[in-house]
Amino acid sequence: MKKKKVFTTIAFVIVAVFLVAHMAMAGAAEERKQVTVGAKNFTEQYLTGEIVALMLENEGFEVERQFGMSSFALRQAQIAGQVDVSNDYTGTGWMTYLNQEEPIRDEVELFEAVRDMDLEENDIVWMNRMELNNTYALAVTQEFAERHGMETLEDLAEYTRNNPGELEYAVEYEFYERADGFFELAEEYNIEVSEGDVRTMDLGLTYDAIQRGDVDVSMVFATDGNLVAYDLVVLEDTRNFFPIYNLCNLIRKDVLDAYPEIEEILSPMIHLLDQETMTELNYKVDGQDQETEDVAYEFLVENGIL
Repeated sequence: MKKKKVFTTIAFVIVAVFLVAHMAMAGAAEERKQVTVGAKNFTEQYLTGEIVALMLENEGFEVERQFGMSSFALRQAQIAGQVDVSNDYTGTGWMTYLNQEEPIRDEVELFEAVRDMDLEENDIVWMNRMELNNTYALAVTQEFAERHGMETLEDLAEYTRNNPGELEYAVEYEFYERADGFFELAEEYNIEVSEGDVRTMDLGLTYDAIQRGDVDVSMVFATDGNLVAYDLVVLEDTRNFFPIYNLCNLIRKDVLDAYPEIEEILSPMIHLLDQETMTELNYKVDGQDQETEDVAYEFLVENGIL
């Protein structure tokens, strides 16, 4: 009889230990925080995607990286729930994702319009708008800018009116063809230019063309690392002609509801990533052949995030 009681007690203890262990494992599983971070297929996106992933991992999240997608693929993946968090641009959101044709020139108003519409239509939350603006731009060499006192598109326009037909331009195909592209810009600023003054080419070749002196003015993107590599000066768009492309964190609403702390975790990006900083980070990858993972990690360590 005593043996039976002993065995019963032992069996009870084993079951209890098993249940406690099972509950602990279940609790641990429930506490695991897992997200997928997506990024597009160019340097700035790889960098900012890695920055987001590292910041979340530093706060205990398990992060799966899905980098290197086209804009369309990333957008569809996030709407479908295959990507939880990404970084994207307000101009892209307004014109490409939400199919809006009327431009909004004020950056805060644009952000709020994109945020409200995308939340209502797609349950995508736009947050943590950054000041960096990776929009179209025109650039000249540092030497040319200093020689002619050229800082803005107004200065360029004045120069062309005083020296008609003197300058040559390198412009990416799409921007040349678009109704709101290069010649609309020229009309807005009263830049004296004819079709014969403009060469169309792939974006990367525009930098080579201006460096060789084949052209005087090149179309660029405003945070491109090649601006540093080629010592170029971006001419200020004083009339806000170019669409605004402020970078923001995007997150699916259901993911933010589950992990509301993500907004605060990523909020340092607002003041850390300005125009100059993003250009320098891009240059480290494109101009100095550093790995995006290393550049992102060192940037966060230098700024006390990691």
